[in-house]
Amino acid sequence: MSTEKNRNGRLTLAVALGTVVVLAVAVGAFFLAGGDDWVRNDDSVATACGKGIVPKQEVASLLGTDSLTAKKGTPSFDTGAGWTESCAVGTGSDGDGKVDIGIGWSDKTRGILSVLGRSNATQGPALATPIGSGWPGFVTVSGSSAHGVVQMSCAGGGNRGLVVAVSAYAPKTVKSFSRAEDRDQFTRVARIVTEVAGKAAGPSDCDTRLGGEIKPLTSVLSAPGDAGERTGARGTCQAVAPVMSSGRVLETPAEMSPIEDCQIVNDQGRPLFQFTALYGALSRNVFETPEGEAFQSKESGIAPPSAKSGADVWASATCGSSGEPARYVATSAEKGRAPGDPSLEAARRMLVTFAEDSARRHGCTDLVEPKRA
Repeated sequence: MSTEKNRNGRLTLAVALGTVVVLAVAVGAFFLAGGDDWVRNDDSVATACGKGIVPKQEVASLLGTDSLTAKKGTPSFDTGAGWTESCAVGTGSDGDGKVDIGIGWSDKTRGILSVLGRSNATQGPALATPIGSGWPGFVTVSGSSAHGVVQMSCAGGGNRGLVVAVSAYAPKTVKSFSRAEDRDQFTRVARIVTEVAGKAAGPSDCDTRLGGEIKPLTSVLSAPGDAGERTGARGTCQAVAPVMSSGRVLETPAEMSPIEDCQIVNDQGRPLFQFTALYGALSRNVFETPEGEAFQSKESGIAPPSAKSGADVWASATCGSSGEPARYVATSAEKGRAPGDPSLEAARRMLVTFAEDSARRHGCTDLVEPKRA
């Protein structure tokens, strides 16, 4: 009996020790993987967001490490917000750098403006700089993060297009993507978002024309102090400049982009007006911002004196390729102006010329202009 009891005791101890070992291995594997569904191997990066979609080398260059992990899904581009595929690639350590990627359709995706730091659609933290090289997209910065969006029309796809968005969060070694010395990083973000777009088009059955090799982007971090004389405007402010009575312009190259910005500042660099054009998914997303209230009431207009936020002047145009109207917004640094205020009439005239120029570039017609106040 004593022998049987000892045998049972040894068996119980062995089972307990085995359980501890199994638990230890499981917990260790979880933390080695970074926890929170991060998987630390090459296959995880190779298959994140779909097989071969993630450009690993560009992401490694951006984050400054070859040791990358990946996981399916990311809150930035959640499937509940209309994204068909999303993933995150990074170091696997919280707060130490990652790249979120979202792929979806322009008639379904939501929340892009919020991710870009544009909960107010126009007064963004930085101008949206077109990627160029034949790619219909842009890059921008918000705080210490950098973002890129490409929106492509698909032949035979009806009114919807393919949207790819990338949000890059700086690792501790970089700290921020918003410093002058980090300009090269924006070119890397542009390469990442365009490579993902090019690779995602096939599996998404999007028959589209792709752009070419990305050239260095130099104007992403333009600040009010970089504003130029209106007589020298050659980009997104070129059409606005001739109707300006004073001020300087802060602009980007006039290339195809789902967002186009032009900002007017005074001689001291203080913002006076910002003009923004939005197309496709970005135009539809405007209803998630204060400006959306204006467009819900009518296609164009001038805000009443009681308006404390959102659009001061707005207009829209028909864009046959996307099915979604283009939307054009002017916001002023000063709110609560009385009807007939000369500055509002100036903003109206400038918005009309800005919208006409941008609409022509995008092949949009039937501009609905705001009437004089």
